Amino acid sequence: MQRCLPFLPIILIIIIISHFHLTHADNTDVIKNLEERLLFASKLLGASDFIKSTETVNCPCEKYCTGQCFSSGCIVCTASTWNFPGGESLCYSPGPLGSGLLCQVNRTSGKPTENPCCNSPKIKSTCTLDGNSCCASGDCSTCPSYKQVEIFPSLKGVKRQWNNQTSECTDV
Repeated sequence: MQRCLPFLPIILIIIIISHFHLTHADNTDVIKNLEERLLFASKLLGASDFIKSTETVNCPCEKYCTGQCFSSGCIVCTASTWNFPGGESLCYSPGPLGSGLLCQVNRTSGKPTENPCCNSPKIKSTCTLDGNSCCASGDCSTCPSYKQVEIFPSLKGVKRQWNNQTSECTDV
């Protein structure tokens, strides 16, 4: 329970934003303000050290494969992280906080690495995947098709764009 406490404000903001998206779609100023606060909270999360290096958040495949897992020490991945054939859906994914999928933070530079926030237990991370699961390698292709939870809109055309010819993701 104590490991969850630092995330409660972020979780509450996510709930509020999803409620407003569903019930007050015309109140864009409120939604924009809440999204800006969540983006700020995600930056704080990336710089945080809530979890001891010996403790991890365990992420089930259903949450991982639908972009809902996160932990302290993670921040929005750079667009170029997804520069590979097949990376388009990852490029456009809003991730768990609405600003993109999350990667681990380089503790020296404070910049995102290209390593996903949640990883195999073999790779040091504050968020781990079950070593015996369909997504243990970080690939969800052998997992069942999990229902996507659409709390946030796609980043397509708003924050990111994809070039089919070069398989490159860039910020708009």
